[in-house]
Amino acid sequence: MLKLHGSIDWYSILDKNHVSQIYKIPQNVNVDHVYKIDDSLQLSDGLPLFLIGTFNKMLNYLSSVYDVLYRASQKVLDNTDYLVISGYSFNDKGINMNLVNWLNLEKAKKMIIIHPNFENLRVNTRGAYHIYFDPPQPSPFQNPKLVKIEKRFENVTFKELKKIIE
Repeated sequence: MLKLHGSIDWYSILDKNHVSQIYKIPQNVNVDHVYKIDDSLQLSDGLPLFLIGTFNKMLNYLSSVYDVLYRASQKVLDNTDYLVISGYSFNDKGINMNLVNWLNLEKAKKMIIIHPNFENLRVNTRGAYHIYFDPPQPSPFQNPKLVKIEKRFENVTFKELKKIIE
């Protein structure tokens, strides 16, 4: 399972030596008062480390913890034969590029996209999705490795996935 955009409970906090480290802060702790819990910690800007936006992500993938997460995701994809995607909007150009590259690998067997309403996905997504993951029919880009399941993730059974994989 991959999640590349950080977390609402990760914060960059300076210590007494003014070195910034990333900490996971429980929701019941005010990040502005972490020094009360650990006197070696000083302050945070109070903003969680979470990538949002449309065009800033590509640059942010090259810095801080996101670089580590992004490279780890590429490594995982390089060693993956089957990929199940659910809960993804296909609006991140960096991730889309990695998915397209993975889909074109010889070792890639199946990419299974689970979504409750593909028409809504088509309307709300960007270029790569329309070209590579849901091209108009007929299309030279239609990839036989791509399988779509139009259901909510929790309504998909292991038996269904197993049948697709076999």
